[in-house]
Amino acid sequence: MPFGAWFNDMGDENVSKVFFMDHYFKERNVKMFNSTSDFVKDKMETTFLIPMRWAGTGHVAYKGALYYTRYNTTMMYRYDYNERRVLAEKALPG
Repeated sequence: MPFGAWFNDMGDENVSKVFFMDHYFKERNVKMFNSTSDFVKDKMETTFLIPMRWAGTGHVAYKGALYYTRYNTTMMYRYDYNERRVLAEKALPG
């Protein structure tokens, strides 16, 4: 069983891709699968390297963007997974 976060893009019901962010922190590689079936079979479509390490397991994909928290900070990032670039960042209170 994988350890980390796996999820779909909940903003587009026509997209069946599954994203997997392995482990809890200090990673940068995101794996993308075409379907849940491919995820179970570990048949990866692609991987991409986000610019900074994440922390936690509460990541979300929504309408073509990946939202995640940067490791050891209160910074939240919006990363376009098609263009493969950061679109926005914001410090969260706390």
